[in-house]
Amino acid sequence: MRSILEEKFNKHVKNELVYDFDISETGLYVIEISSQANGWLQNTLKLISFFQDDDLAVKIDNKEFPKLSGKRGLFDGEAAWNGNKLKGRSQINVFFIHLDAGKHTLRFIADQSPFLETVRIYQATNEQNIVFEPVKNYQIESGNRRPWLIFILVELDLERLKIQASADQKQGDDDDLQLKISGERQINDIPKSHKYWYWCGRVLKGQSRTFDKKFNLAAGLNYIELWADNTPTLEKVELTLAKNHDNLRSTIDIVIYTYRGVYGNEDYNRYDTLIKDVVYYWNNEFLNDTDPPKQPLDPNLVKAILYQESRVGYYSGAEVNIMQIGNSGDLSLETLKGELPEYWIHNGEQIRLEYPDAKIETVKDSIFWGVRWLYHKAQNVSQNDPNRRIWVTWKEAVERYGPPSAQQEYVNSVWDIYKNGIKKEASNLIKLWLIILVATLSFFSFAKISNEIHAFKVTTLDYFASERHRQIQNIETKYYKNTGLILGIIEWEKDWWEDLRVGIFRDKNISWIEIEEPPSEQSILFARFIELSGFSNPILEVYGITHVGHGNIYLYEVKDKKLIKIFKTAAVDSYNERVWSFENYQSYGYDTCGQIYEDGKLSAAYSDMNKDGVSDVVLTGKINVVCEERIRTENFTKYTDIKVSEMSVYRIYLWNKNDWVEVID
Repeated sequence: MRSILEEKFNKHVKNELVYDFDISETGLYVIEISSQANGWLQNTLKLISFFQDDDLAVKIDNKEFPKLSGKRGLFDGEAAWNGNKLKGRSQINVFFIHLDAGKHTLRFIADQSPFLETVRIYQATNEQNIVFEPVKNYQIESGNRRPWLIFILVELDLERLKIQASADQKQGDDDDLQLKISGERQINDIPKSHKYWYWCGRVLKGQSRTFDKKFNLAAGLNYIELWADNTPTLEKVELTLAKNHDNLRSTIDIVIYTYRGVYGNEDYNRYDTLIKDVVYYWNNEFLNDTDPPKQPLDPNLVKAILYQESRVGYYSGAEVNIMQIGNSGDLSLETLKGELPEYWIHNGEQIRLEYPDAKIETVKDSIFWGVRWLYHKAQNVSQNDPNRRIWVTWKEAVERYGPPSAQQEYVNSVWDIYKNGIKKEASNLIKLWLIILVATLSFFSFAKISNEIHAFKVTTLDYFASERHRQIQNIETKYYKNTGLILGIIEWEKDWWEDLRVGIFRDKNISWIEIEEPPSEQSILFARFIELSGFSNPILEVYGITHVGHGNIYLYEVKDKKLIKIFKTAAVDSYNERVWSFENYQSYGYDTCGQIYEDGKLSAAYSDMNKDGVSDVVLTGKINVVCEERIRTENFTKYTDIKVSEMSVYRIYLWNKNDWVEVID
């Protein structure tokens, strides 16, 4: 690997730190980040913070690294630095990621005060075979079971992993090293060893052992975690990555479906990244095989099939098997497993179609094996040469994929969704690509737009730079009576990055309203127009929410073409910041507990409590005390959240003569 840059920060991070860097050429890069984080006890004893651990997360450009289980939480992922796990020790994250030439950003997000040590960036000189020799570069610290070295593969296919390490038997506490691959701990089958620590000092006694395994991991986000107990020695790590076609990702974008269902609460874009990752994987598999397809599979076609099959998982009973592979009467899964004999061409030979591990337990499984089955339907064996493959069109493959009793109807419906963004129902025609349609309308005059909400969306898209409007997932709008006043929540990434815009329509033109002191949170939980006694102008109520799950309620008065902030207070808390204390055990019977609002926020009502003619604010709700319950078995400890207590919240805010708010608990 060729070193590009090294930055020694050696500083505590408060809230956020942004680091920009430039690279001169497109390719595979390795980003190595070393950081420390203290546990809650260390911070408490040092009087840094009370019962709060340090946490750190990083985003590369806009790429996040969530927990494999899908659990939401900025600092819960495998790639985060968690102080309660590290207890002041260093964790090294090594990201493998393709980057285009130009400017890139590392965005560090902190809770409390983690310590950022070093960032190193390398360019891979061999993009298929990468060798690490950590014993030469990384000094491991003595400590009990904690994450030490994490490899994060971003949209890369891992074909083989080889790790050489040693562990010694020591007085009191042996060296041990644990290996997790995509969340699965590798089993140590040596007698008298620790089952989930592949390198066990008690049996190795300082000798070296090699883990060597071939994989079939789909491109996407894959974690290789090495957890250390005491001071094992990691000697060598070799990763073999599959050859890929880099242009496949950049040339095909997934169309955003802006239709959100009858009740406006369905997100048909929630699996877009997963769709693209799986299609990218199988495209690479077949493009690198003999007799590759002339046209790779388009992820938009797979998305159209998902909508046709299960409304992208919103049909009852199809929440997991969203591609409807292997349902009752459908023998596709049995065929993929090899239980029913069918054949295909691989590396110039006709072999049996056989994937013994094929199963449908997750949404990813359904898409993964559904796409493989679609690829199977897209090929025939040549009649002239039994070792040659013949490809049919993707439209014919879709027809074969569908139900035998209604193949033509099925393929026509999928093709309408795929090519035209429409789904024909019995009583109406659903337009799935609303924003695409609206963007097209922006080329015409407002006189041709009869719906002001559509016009608002057009103007909003035009307001943002043309290179950004393609990133908008949706615009949620709310209209205030017949006044022309309208608000829009611009969803760059729903519930994560959102903007608030407010405007007034006059004579088919829109005037933007300036928001003085706009919400400081990264996304908008809720917004609406209301009326308050004592105010002649409309009031905008907004709940904001941060990435951590905290936020405020805001009230703005629409006045003189501005939104004037008249009220702000904390009212959102959906993140359970659990802390350990003996008092918790005395009170609740559990030692690690935290508090959150029920439903994540307080509810607001407005009433003239002191009879002065002006509406006052009443916030009500419940604070739930949630503790961590540990259920121990012979092999592992399971952690679950349990509600142990609740407290009612009732707060009144009175409006005084100077337009300030007095709080009465």
